[in-house]
Amino acid sequence: MARFTPLLRNVLGFLFILVVLGTIVWGVQMLWHPLDPIIAYVDQDVGAVGATLSSQMVAGVSLASLALFVILMLIPLAMRGVNNKQFLGSFLRGILASVVYIISDWLYGQLEKVGRFWLLAGLVLTVIVTVVLIEMITRAGKVKDEVGTRTDLMASITSGLAFALLTNLAGYAWSSVQKVITFH
Repeated sequence: MARFTPLLRNVLGFLFILVVLGTIVWGVQMLWHPLDPIIAYVDQDVGAVGATLSSQMVAGVSLASLALFVILMLIPLAMRGVNNKQFLGSFLRGILASVVYIISDWLYGQLEKVGRFWLLAGLVLTVIVTVVLIEMITRAGKVKDEVGTRTDLMASITSGLAFALLTNLAGYAWSSVQKVITFH
């Protein structure tokens, strides 16, 4: 806790300064509009890049998400006090969680159309295949890291599945809210 308090104080101070500067810039923009040409230029360029990305193989990926990914990938690698090997391992486990999310969401959607029996059979088969893959990956590594690797993989896969569940629940909740709002 002794190391956390100064960090929290620095972060809050930095956020306060950002809010003050942002408020000043916003006020100047609202009164005198000095940034209008810059904003129009950036909107035009971002729109052109977004249209180019959409027309290519990366449809659905926005320029902002690509920029955020690159920034969040490079900053930790350049920082002191970040174990690059651990960062990349955690990154790959996050990718694994995303792949599990995509596959489970697709599988759930496909098997739900066929029937509940096949949905349950698919879920059981998915659990078996997942456990076998985790064991294969775990045993391919060092014996001393076996428990840690297995734990990390299980946590990553579980978080991917939890994200799939939360996404489905959020979609259901949103459709319910829309029905209430539109009185249908």
